[in-house]
Amino acid sequence: VKNKRSKKKGFKKAIITLKKGQNIDLSTGV
Repeated sequence: VKNKRSKKKGFKKAIITLKKGQNIDLSTGV
């Protein structure tokens, strides 16, 4: 469950970065 929580946090960060227009963070988050 801890891993799932960490993945969700990374996904949220990726969405925020994507909204800013930075696809680079999305690759790192995933």
